Amino acid sequence: MTMSDHDCCCWAKFVGAEVGHSSRETALPCSVPRKLRPIPVTSAGHHGQRTVNHKGKHIQATTIFVQHLIVDPAALEMAPPAIIAPSILSADFGALGKACSDTISQGADWLHVDIMDGHFVPNMTFGAPVVTMIRPHVSKPSSALAKGTFDCHMMIAEPQRWVQEFKNAGCDLYCFHYEAATNSTAAKTPSDQEERKTSPKELIRYVHSLGLRAGIAIKPKTPVDVLWEILDAQDKEEVPDVS
Repeated sequence: MTMSDHDCCCWAKFVGAEVGHSSRETALPCSVPRKLRPIPVTSAGHHGQRTVNHKGKHIQATTIFVQHLIVDPAALEMAPPAIIAPSILSADFGALGKACSDTISQGADWLHVDIMDGHFVPNMTFGAPVVTMIRPHVSKPSSALAKGTFDCHMMIAEPQRWVQEFKNAGCDLYCFHYEAATNSTAAKTPSDQEERKTSPKELIRYVHSLGLRAGIAIKPKTPVDVLWEILDAQDKEEVPDVS
C-alpha cells in the first residue's frame, strides 16, 4: 500500500534545528520533494533518525511524529541505515568522558556535540576545550562518518572563526547554521580581525580544506528551499556532507 502526500502527516526535526536538547517540531514544507522526506517506519510518537539522499548527497532528519504508517517497499529498499547520534547534553557532566565512551560502547554510532555561544542562541554550553577532554575517551572514526564521529553542531554566531579550533579539539563533522554563515565574517581564528563576510559555500570549502566533513543546519522557521542551491553546487568542495 502507498499513500499520497496528503494521506500522511509527517513531522520532522532537522539535525541542529533547535536550541539545546529539547526538541521542537517543524512540519516539512509541501515544497520538499517527496523523495527527500524521511521514510516513516514506526507508529505515531516514535523517534527515529534517517539519512536520505538527494542526488547522492546526504540529508539527515529525525522523524518525530507519523500519523499513518507508509508501506512503500521500493522506498524502504533505497533507504540507507539509520545513524544513532545521542546528544552529550543528556550526559552526566560530572563524568562526561566515561558517559561518552559508555554511550558508544552501548551501540551509538556518533556523538552529537551541541556547541552554543549565548549569541546565536540564548543558551550557553561549552567550547573546544571540553571536546578536547572527551576525545580520548572515544576512538576516532576509522573512516569518514564512521563509528565514533564527533558531530559538532555549531550554534554560534561566527562559525568560520572556530573551525580550526574544533579540528584541533577532535571534531570530525563541523555542522554550522545557514543563518549564521550568511551573517558572519570570514575570520579564521578567534583573534582574526577580518571584516569581509563569508558565505555557506565558502565556509563548506574551508571546512573541507582542513580535512573535516561539513554539515549545514537550519532553524525551524527557515525554509528548507534555501539549501537547494548549496546541495546542487557544481564544485563538490562546496557541497555539505550532511544537511
